[in-house]
Amino acid sequence: ANIAAIVNGTKITKKTYEGTLDNLISQQKQKNPKFVDNEQTRLLLGKMALEQIITNEVLSQEAQKAKITVKDEAVDQNISNLKKLIAVDQNGKAITDKKQIEEKFNEKLKTDGITLKQLRENIHKELSAKLFLKDLSDKQKIELTEDVLTRFYDATMAVVDNNQSKIKSLPKEDLALVN
Repeated sequence: ANIAAIVNGTKITKKTYEGTLDNLISQQKQKNPKFVDNEQTRLLLGKMALEQIITNEVLSQEAQKAKITVKDEAVDQNISNLKKLIAVDQNGKAITDKKQIEEKFNEKLKTDGITLKQLRENIHKELSAKLFLKDLSDKQKIELTEDVLTRFYDATMAVVDNNQSKIKSLPKEDLALVN
């Protein structure tokens, strides 16, 4: 059972979940030096990781339905930006040697347990989800406030969980955000 979740028939692996969780933990450690990595914070961040993965997958699927495309150049640019972020030595000084940058990047992929192909797919999904949300807000002239995103998230989770009582209690305009 290497499956963490299934979203509309798409399997989300435990490896994907663990990678997302590790990223959230790393982010928390960078933001807050007093961050404590214990069972309680792992449970909370684990829930956040799963919600993030599910939301991104649903948005990606909706983007696909809406025939939103992401250019390879955009994915390449994201990877290039990522390389710049991790291309630093132990002293925090930027590495400029292309070979060293590639070694550092491949090391990071290996540490994260992800292939370049998987990274490209993840970035593609992320970008298509962002484009979908932008397209949605442009079409409906919705300002993507925190309230709108929360309502979209709640409606998405109700649909994903197939929670009929929650779905029935949602306003029609919130369900329209998902359908």
